[in-house]
Amino acid sequence: MRAHALYASLQRLLALPRGMLVLPGHTSAPIPFDWQPLASTLAQVYAQTALLQAAEDDFVAALLARIPPTPPNHTQITELNEAGALADDPIELEAGANRCAIA
Repeated sequence: MRAHALYASLQRLLALPRGMLVLPGHTSAPIPFDWQPLASTLAQVYAQTALLQAAEDDFVAALLARIPPTPPNHTQITELNEAGALADDPIELEAGANRCAIA
């Protein structure tokens, strides 16, 4: 299961030196554009993220509980991608909220 793989991957990262600087590519909330990089040490990220301190089974259960509903056109988009085909109207197919991430 991918949630277990994510847990294992995060554990490998957490084994790195705690002073290592983390520069995220995404955030859960907008941040000001002030020319300052968004950064924390690995120790700060660990201390501020309770889920990183959870046991594997608890981590997986919490992660799976956060998965949003499947987007309305997901099945159709997947079928088109697997077939290597294009939609008649890709703009209509892609319209709507981007709910691909876990919050």
